Amino acid sequence: MRRVMIVTAMACILVIAQRDSRPQEQDPVDTIIQGDKSRRQELVMRDQEHQKRIMAKINGFFNRVKRFAPDLSLKSPMHPGYAERVTEKTTDSRYARRKAHYAYLGEPYRLRSGPSDREMKGAVKLPRGARLMVLMMPKLDESAARKNVTERWVLVRTSGNVEGYVPLDLLMAAPPSGRSFEPSVRGSVPGGNSGVGGSQDGASGSDGTPKKMRVTADVLNVRYEPNTDSSIIDRVQEGAIIEVLSMSEHSEYIDGHDAKWAKIQYRYIEGWVFSAYLSDNLEGDGGSGGRGEDMQEFSSGQRLYVKSDILRVRDAPSDEGTVLFSLQHRDQVEVTEVTADTVSLAGRKSKWVSVKHDDYDGWVFGAFLSERESAYEEGDDIDRMFIFPFNDQSLPITSNFGWRTLRGVKNYHQGIDIGAALGTPVLASADGTVILTRFETRNGPAYGYGTYVILEHRGGHRTLYGHLSELSAKDGEKYYAGDVLGKVGNTGHSYGCHLHFEIRTNEEYVDPATYIHAFLDGVMEGLRYVALNLTMGRGMAL
Repeated sequence: MRRVMIVTAMACILVIAQRDSRPQEQDPVDTIIQGDKSRRQELVMRDQEHQKRIMAKINGFFNRVKRFAPDLSLKSPMHPGYAERVTEKTTDSRYARRKAHYAYLGEPYRLRSGPSDREMKGAVKLPRGARLMVLMMPKLDESAARKNVTERWVLVRTSGNVEGYVPLDLLMAAPPSGRSFEPSVRGSVPGGNSGVGGSQDGASGSDGTPKKMRVTADVLNVRYEPNTDSSIIDRVQEGAIIEVLSMSEHSEYIDGHDAKWAKIQYRYIEGWVFSAYLSDNLEGDGGSGGRGEDMQEFSSGQRLYVKSDILRVRDAPSDEGTVLFSLQHRDQVEVTEVTADTVSLAGRKSKWVSVKHDDYDGWVFGAFLSERESAYEEGDDIDRMFIFPFNDQSLPITSNFGWRTLRGVKNYHQGIDIGAALGTPVLASADGTVILTRFETRNGPAYGYGTYVILEHRGGHRTLYGHLSELSAKDGEKYYAGDVLGKVGNTGHSYGCHLHFEIRTNEEYVDPATYIHAFLDGVMEGLRYVALNLTMGRGMAL
């Protein structure tokens, strides 16, 4: 019985082994192809659905951009399904990459995340002179524009690929060239919008000294020559007491007045004005605020008007403060705080004032505020720390900064030489304190600067005035921009009457010509405008 069971089991194992050793039947080729095709179709369908979702998002974003900036020339991106039909043509100008356009920041500013003065969250601080790629200029709807103090914005990209918005009026075509003094070159009538006829009979008093007169126009333009076609040097505000040096021989009929031109001197300004806007009455009506002399007294709660066409409001009482927003002519502000010290910026004396406008607040230079709504002037050029050290801004630079060959000897000139006659008054180019004076009456290569004075200014700046014939400055005294330090001479290592002028920044010699000379850069007007050739294909001027 046991043998029968063993034989039966072995027979079963043999049958199973034979069954497993038979070759299995394979799937037909058509079945494999069909399965692969089905899988590919499934992948294509999934890819198409994914493309549709991507294109829906892109089109939604595109439509939002068009609503935000309807004048921006944009084309909807190509559907990915048509990419195979595109042929690259790098030589065809139609496919050439557009040139990027850059501008420079004229003042320190915090890059806004949106075109709004209120968008301060996460704002990136940019320094003055930052190079920015100009991307576009959005068009705000009326409701958004009403909520802003700044009206026009530009979307820019920094060198670190950070994008944000800056006010259009802060952009410049070229980097700011330091704290330079350049005269305004703007076209307007010889006087302002008011004025009375004054005396034009003589330019000197009974003792032969220049005659003092008062400006009666809101803004009186000072020109190089006695005619309206001449370029404007600078401007003088109403109420300023000027000195009349001479009168023109001819008269002109302008704005209903028949009068001569008067050559005048005011602070560091010397040029020609239309004398119909001068008065013998030096007292005037006793008003203040924009009447020539800059406002210097303020009180908390006082309500004043912006008299410049643009006034930048900063986060600190300094021209180094970051710009928060800008005010415009006739905007009314309320004074909330006043600094104790009077300072001089580009020859103008006033105090820094904290003001409130609507629900905005910040610091402004008080010289640009007035009690009269009609007071007006152009610009708020408070970043011009240095002025030309002479009243006559046309005096030439006779020797530049840098390497030069003088009488066969090559040396490094650490300043500039300004040609002027013996005895010409030399002016302090910025507020400062005298830290060193030297008297040397001899002339020769061994006597260096001769008689000279060094002033120390804020921000690590120092100025030196050399080869003087007379020196009125004294050690430790404070001088304002435009105050007389001494007179031009020929002392020290000098071959003729001139002023050797140096500017040192943190003990480094810098080229004074880029800081103070009126005619080297010519940027006062040019830097206010930058051509922004944006994607809409037309240039835009600031």
